Amino acid sequence: MAKLQNEQLGALQRKLNGIIKKIEDGGLDYQRALNGLQAVNDGRGFVRPDSSEQKMIIRPNRTTSPVYPDWKEELLHPELELTGPARYNISQVEQWLHDGQKRDKWVKGQVIYEYLKDNQMLNSCLSLADLLAIQAKGINFFRQHHKGKAIFGWKSVVRRRDGHLYVPCLCEDGGEVVLDWYWLGGDWYDSDPALRLAS
Repeated sequence: MAKLQNEQLGALQRKLNGIIKKIEDGGLDYQRALNGLQAVNDGRGFVRPDSSEQKMIIRPNRTTSPVYPDWKEELLHPELELTGPARYNISQVEQWLHDGQKRDKWVKGQVIYEYLKDNQMLNSCLSLADLLAIQAKGINFFRQHHKGKAIFGWKSVVRRRDGHLYVPCLCEDGGEVVLDWYWLGGDWYDSDPALRLAS
């Protein structure tokens, strides 16, 4: 038992040291560093090898607003930004498609957004905070659950200074999970699902 506890403490210390080094090297922005330190603080800095259930749990930070791009002029739904469960299993998340995206069709992002808004579905969509928590799970987790897709957090639509609307998404690029922003005037296909918590 003592050996197991020492191994766990060692894993936490290595995680903490890694976060501190990334901060010192300038390779980790403030919000991601804060999220990482918070994870270590509340015991999420490591997962026991036999805890497959824990590997499926998403824990978004709903205590503070995530960092948005400098070009953001307005968050369209600030009342939804920090709403949602503190933790949930990725199996509870559905990949939702607008009818226009199905059967190899496409639809403009603005059409999807208006549909979600008009049908009171935005509150069940994921947000930027959720996407950041999924991104933190790493590339293997992303490939297992979302391989080949760009996944969207429609709760966090923003207006840019030029007036155009954008929505955050995660996709794979260069073997990493990257956060990107899609213009709602673009085309969405069946590989571009909205992520929603199943009711």
